[in-house]
Amino acid sequence: MPRQSSYASRQAAPDVAPRIFVRKPWRKFLRLRYVALCVVFAYAVIHYETVQRPILQQLEVQHQQLNNQLSQLKTQNTYLKNRVQQLNNPSFIEKYATDHFGLIVPGQIPFTVANSQH
Repeated sequence: MPRQSSYASRQAAPDVAPRIFVRKPWRKFLRLRYVALCVVFAYAVIHYETVQRPILQQLEVQHQQLNNQLSQLKTQNTYLKNRVQQLNNPSFIEKYATDHFGLIVPGQIPFTVANSQH
């Protein structure tokens, strides 16, 4: 019996079928899903860079300005609280009236000290 080549033996065997590459429809769906995901991601990045980022930067500048204003108002509030405490003190009121308005307490004798120039 002559020996058959391996190609001929494969062709003669009934249980071995030639393989045909068949694309499965779910692979096409997966590829389409990845493309759609990339498109959505690209849109999100472009939207962030063109719309959201400038708004965020503007809000950061506004936040810094408001923090500076808050700091100034806190300083002013502290000063005004101290001033209220001073104005509630009778000795400070007396000194302020004397220095700014020339008022004296009854019984005091006003006098002015003149600088002598030689």
